[in-house]
Amino acid sequence: MAPNLQQLLAPETTVLLTQECQRDVIGPDSMIPDLAAAARESGALTNAARLVHTARAAHVAVIHALAARREDGRGANTNARLFIAVTRERDQRWFGADKAKIVEEFGTDDWDITSTRLHGLSPIAGQNIDGLLRNLGCRTVVIVGVSTNVAIPNGITNIETKAFSACTNLTSIIIPGSVTTIGNYAFLDCRSVTNITIPDSVTSIGTAAFKWSDLTSVTIPGSVTSIGDEAFSDCSRLTSVTISNGVTSIGPGAFEACSSLPAITVDPATAQMCPCAGL
Repeated sequence: MAPNLQQLLAPETTVLLTQECQRDVIGPDSMIPDLAAAARESGALTNAARLVHTARAAHVAVIHALAARREDGRGANTNARLFIAVTRERDQRWFGADKAKIVEEFGTDDWDITSTRLHGLSPIAGQNIDGLLRNLGCRTVVIVGVSTNVAIPNGITNIETKAFSACTNLTSIIIPGSVTTIGNYAFLDCRSVTNITIPDSVTSIGTAAFKWSDLTSVTIPGSVTSIGDEAFSDCSRLTSVTISNGVTSIGPGAFEACSSLPAITVDPATAQMCPCAGL
């Protein structure tokens, strides 16, 4: 069943998170002019601003995750080329300076929350945004801005029903350590997927979550307690499956029609506790 978007995006439980939408990143004072130009010319900046204004009008909470440096550089990262390059810039994004504030297109609103980090790339690991989200009663996060490929993985806790279903060009899946639930049919019919990493934060794998994929091996970590019906069924190239000792429920047909799978390695404790109907 597809998610109910009206419920999923209810204003009282939704938060719009903007990531590094600041003047020295995609504004006129950008330290990366090509990035700022691309943001303007592609319409990304205009669309992000429309999203911010629409969210405010709908009484959706807005959090701005910004990045800056102290003038003495204390606490800042120096362990990657990107961070080193930033230190060489003459016009730094000093903490509290106008250049490190949100872009003018967003305007300002007293109800917005602004959080500035002094290190790292992630608004979750670097700014504890997750605490703010919990305190706001957030159930759905909409993320927009720069480096969302970093922000999104660290912000997701649930992969919803049919989230990536039938993404036929998807070849590899790395599920971030913040995810606890892989929903029903989440990666159904992703026929080009050959690799997946399931972190030890995941506790449940939904019905037909990876059915009809080209996975060759799967390791279920000890954090997982339930594997849904037909979760990995019809994965014809699957040759290796290891199930750790946390699993207490395996649904019918979980590994059905995996024609290349000679055997499944199951922790002895799991084998005793679970009827393993899907094996």
